[in-house]
Amino acid sequence: MTKIKVLLVILSCKKNERLWKRLLRKNPDSIIFYGNPKQEEEYILENRILHLKCGDTYDLLPEKIINMIKSILLLDSFKNVTHIIKIDDNDAIINKNIIKKIPNISTVDYGGQRIYGYGLPYNTFKGNKSWHFNKCPKNSTWFNRKYKGPYTAWADGACGYILSRKSMDLIDKSVNDLNSIKTKHIFEDLMIALILYNNKIHPKKTSNFIIKKTKYG
Repeated sequence: MTKIKVLLVILSCKKNERLWKRLLRKNPDSIIFYGNPKQEEEYILENRILHLKCGDTYDLLPEKIINMIKSILLLDSFKNVTHIIKIDDNDAIINKNIIKKIPNISTVDYGGQRIYGYGLPYNTFKGNKSWHFNKCPKNSTWFNRKYKGPYTAWADGACGYILSRKSMDLIDKSVNDLNSIKTKHIFEDLMIALILYNNKIHPKKTSNFIIKKTKYG
């Protein structure tokens, strides 16, 4: 039986760097990732900070998530990781014993504590197509442009979601063109759900692993 090893991956950005030290101290077995489009290397892991060669603004979150997944799969430091839990840097207090808090995590390829459209047919539950308004730069292709793509049941990114290594592999193999990701997707959590739906993987509802919503700084 494969030993479960969970890595907490905390989505952040350079402007929130002041939070990083405290987040890493409070969350064992975690890393923080952000985007740095100016770096030469595709990824750099240093002192539990994963520097990714990609954009760092809200509209480029889908690209950042894909790059994070690719890096986790490639880095020797994480070769024994069986699952990741992605959370945001403002929701970063979790139950320290994740495996006991989510007793069935070994069976979870994709899940979260809040699932939108759970059990509903494809593209029947709709989200807020303007959620990203006032969050994107004015020069972004998504500035004041509504999302018009499909929906499927998805794990809310603000409450965190779980991906197994199997799911990460499928996501990595399904994305051949990051430029198309930038134009097709604005909601990173929905993007993950749509890719996995096409691979016949649907979100599972889990017990709550974020024990407190918090704001730092």
